[in-house]
Amino acid sequence: MVEYNTKDIYKAIDAAELVSFDIFDTLLIRPFARPTDLFWYMEKFFDISGFAKERIEQEHLCRIELHEKEEITFERIYDRIPKYRELADCELGTELKLSLPNAELLKIYLYAQEKNKRIVLISDMYLPEPTICQMLKKNGYNNYDKLYLSCTVGLTKSTGNLYQYMLEDQKILAGSVVHIGDNYESDFLMPRQLGMKSCYYPKLIDRYFNQNSQMEILLNEHIGDISFSAVVMQLAKRFAQGYTSYWERFGYEYGGPVIWAYMKWLEERLTTEHNDITDIFFVARDGYLLKKAFEKITVNHDISTHYVYAPRLLFLICGLKEDKTPEDWAILMNYYRDELNLDRGTVLTDNIIESKKELLEKFCKREKDNYQKYLKTLIKTTEPHIAVVDTATEAYSSQRLLDAVLNRRTQGFWWIKLHKARVNFPNYLADSFSTVEWHDIKNWDLMELIMTAPELPIVTVRNNTPVYKEADDRDKKRIEIFSSLAPSALKFVDDILSNPATDLLKLDSSNLADWINSFLENPSREDVDAFRSVYHAYDPGHSLYRNVIPLWYNDELKMQYPVRLGKLEKIKTCLSLLKNDRATLKHRVKSVYAGKPRLLVAMGNLYRFLRSIKNAVLMSRKGCSQMLIMLKSYLPASSRSFHGRMNNLDGQLAEIQRWFVEERQVNEEKRQIFEKNGRDLEKLQLRLGEISDTQLKLTQQISELYLQIVQLLSGIQSKSAQQISEIHSEIQTKLEQQILELSPSLERSQKSLDRMESALSTINYEQLIRGMQWCMSTATLHRESFLQYKNKYAGKTVVLCGAAHSLNYYDPIEGAVHVALNRAFLYDKVNFDYIFVQDFEGIAHVTEELKQYKGNNCVKFFGTQNGWNGKEIPVTYAEQCRAIRFNTDLFGINNNLTHSELAYDIATYPLGNFFSIAFPALQFVLYTNPAKVYLVGNDFAPTGYFTNLNSTREQIEHEDDDKIKYWSHDYIWGFWIKFYDFAKAYYPDTEFISVNPVALKGLFRDEYTECYLKDHPETVHNSKENH
Repeated sequence: MVEYNTKDIYKAIDAAELVSFDIFDTLLIRPFARPTDLFWYMEKFFDISGFAKERIEQEHLCRIELHEKEEITFERIYDRIPKYRELADCELGTELKLSLPNAELLKIYLYAQEKNKRIVLISDMYLPEPTICQMLKKNGYNNYDKLYLSCTVGLTKSTGNLYQYMLEDQKILAGSVVHIGDNYESDFLMPRQLGMKSCYYPKLIDRYFNQNSQMEILLNEHIGDISFSAVVMQLAKRFAQGYTSYWERFGYEYGGPVIWAYMKWLEERLTTEHNDITDIFFVARDGYLLKKAFEKITVNHDISTHYVYAPRLLFLICGLKEDKTPEDWAILMNYYRDELNLDRGTVLTDNIIESKKELLEKFCKREKDNYQKYLKTLIKTTEPHIAVVDTATEAYSSQRLLDAVLNRRTQGFWWIKLHKARVNFPNYLADSFSTVEWHDIKNWDLMELIMTAPELPIVTVRNNTPVYKEADDRDKKRIEIFSSLAPSALKFVDDILSNPATDLLKLDSSNLADWINSFLENPSREDVDAFRSVYHAYDPGHSLYRNVIPLWYNDELKMQYPVRLGKLEKIKTCLSLLKNDRATLKHRVKSVYAGKPRLLVAMGNLYRFLRSIKNAVLMSRKGCSQMLIMLKSYLPASSRSFHGRMNNLDGQLAEIQRWFVEERQVNEEKRQIFEKNGRDLEKLQLRLGEISDTQLKLTQQISELYLQIVQLLSGIQSKSAQQISEIHSEIQTKLEQQILELSPSLERSQKSLDRMESALSTINYEQLIRGMQWCMSTATLHRESFLQYKNKYAGKTVVLCGAAHSLNYYDPIEGAVHVALNRAFLYDKVNFDYIFVQDFEGIAHVTEELKQYKGNNCVKFFGTQNGWNGKEIPVTYAEQCRAIRFNTDLFGINNNLTHSELAYDIATYPLGNFFSIAFPALQFVLYTNPAKVYLVGNDFAPTGYFTNLNSTREQIEHEDDDKIKYWSHDYIWGFWIKFYDFAKAYYPDTEFISVNPVALKGLFRDEYTECYLKDHPETVHNSKENH
């Protein structure tokens, strides 16, 4: 591309006698990335459905029908749409209202005036001259010598005739003139052909897209969305000014749109539905930047805004969580450890917790009173109507905390109310920006980086002052980033509010999800490098950290959710270009390859060759354009798109085969996985070749027909009207005859092609490749994790301990191998040999204990959940625990690639998941080939854990409605039946014994301990029958 440099423009102006400026996209810009979005703005502003499409189409048809003149007129466009005639003046007014100066070119324009240069403005434009004069004056362009418009003169720059007219009118030599404009062909090349000097000034939007093609793809996916278009144009304007750092740019391009859109929605809700609100509490830390953005958007609103601290620990301290679990009490004990005179190494047993509960409750009441005083200092009105603003929620904890302490109902505003919040609190006073129940943004940690504050995590509030967590280098890094990100994000808010179309601009949550997900899925190398050292604390205690975007750095996640750096972006860019019309495509290609003249010439020759037949047919516009239209009407749609569809399918197959070759090279051992699929694809490609041969013959026949038409038309301009009519009839007869001959072949080929496409459509190629990659990575991982344990405990006894109530009645079997599930390792009567965990939520409150657990040289196995948000065990934590990793088939990548549900060869296949760690652990146990397996504490009923004997079914169901389905007997019993059948088929010699069973009663041999029978006399009769 021709290098753009303002210094060259200034030098050219110094050397010139007369300076000529293009107007639109040079001196003047619109607030939208696409010029036609002005019509969508009008449709929305004047509430006239259908106007935009009609207006765009009729202008396009006007240009096709150009005859005597080179440029269309504004009046001619509206003559074609009489039902919208009254909008003609509205369009002129809208153009004037929305026009903006290009700050960079205004500076250059004023420089030319300072140098006393003669200045003319020249433009290919259909708008009336008086309107353009008003637009120029409004935006600071005054005292020019003359204005030359194509619609006034009837000549255009693109032909060079308008430049010739200007040179003659100004009585000046071409070499004394420099022209500055944005169109490479008509503003740069054409003036030079005439002997003028010229400076190419690329459009702001093109310069931006050349550096960020993904944004162009996004824009093309939101046709008619003026808000999306305005935001992209705003980013292009800012990009032209340059950034001082990566985080300044990230803050403007992603932070700005996020906080502006969310707060714009909030302002709309307050205006339309909740206009009685007097005070808004923006909850720390997410609310820090939101508050600042809201104050900019609602500068004229009479609402008091407050930045309020409501940490999760206070929710627990203030007693808002009923029936506290031992883990909750342990958190409180740790918080007040110094006041309770407890050493840091003290193990918090049930007895210690029970002995300190009275003191703890006293401390909590004191903390609640202090917090209440803090909140009251913020409110100035006697009868406030309070709103609470936060981001994502599962339980409305911050809002419920404020409701309880203030003793009043508040109105909540949240970015997203997740499924648990909607189910457990269906009638809570809270509006949601997002309409979905699950995160449609693929990494919420990134949103927390954007919507945060320049302060450390908050523990509590004392004396109206926040108490912060001890500083960590990773938190300091986030604060450092925020110092660049936040001002830039707020600058975006200022800039978008100054947009003349701002009243109609708003992005909904789905727009923002597309915006953020596009960034996550298509990172540049600069993005990956910048985020490499950015971490986020993901646990309630802010002690465990992971990378903000683990998908970019975690090899396991990359294998499951591949991120394509560069390649996909380039492919999508090419595809996006194909959506453009001919003029736009030519401009984009020329602007991109302007700096590579040989390549540009080669591409131009190829393009002209492909269009040569059409150009020949169009020699006589009046007669031959109709002939071409007639020809297209005779040809079925299938034949017109046939060649492109064939190439597309052929390209898909070639790309898939290339992937297969790469995968064979990566892991020769798994070659058999590909062979069947490869053979099927080769068969499909052979069939495609047969169809392609047929299509080639048809194409040759059609080409011969075109040549006959060209020959007949070659002398058409010298023929009389009668002769032309005879030729027309002859061509029509030949066309009809040829089409009749071709139709059966075309129909047969079309049917074959349809069958081909139908066969290919049944294959999800991306999922196929992902599945293969995942199977290969699983085999490699499991070979290291499990192969050493094959038949290790042949003839021995293994005890599998779950964490249910009945574990309390188990006395260890001497000499047995003991395996713990989740928090069962806390059972202090057993030194466990193995621990199996796969759900991070299940161990969230015992992470430190699990990390420190030694047992009997205990080996810890941590399973994957295939990226299930909140449940996936972070890689960093697994490394701290020195755990061995394994994959499960949760959500099954592809049934024909993964082993069916339960795995026999666990050193090769993923372990069957069934939403319970018991089943992966059992598959491991069977792999060791023991003689006996005792099942202890595997009640699979919601009766609480062995560490919490007082829990009831109702309490647990209240905590999480999602458990009801899982813990229903029929649902999970079906999984155990499958396991029973599996074990009986593959390990018939292994005996299973259920110890003190509850829901598993009767499936295996049942045994009851004396202490259990003593406490559960109702089971005595059943136990005797079993014995």
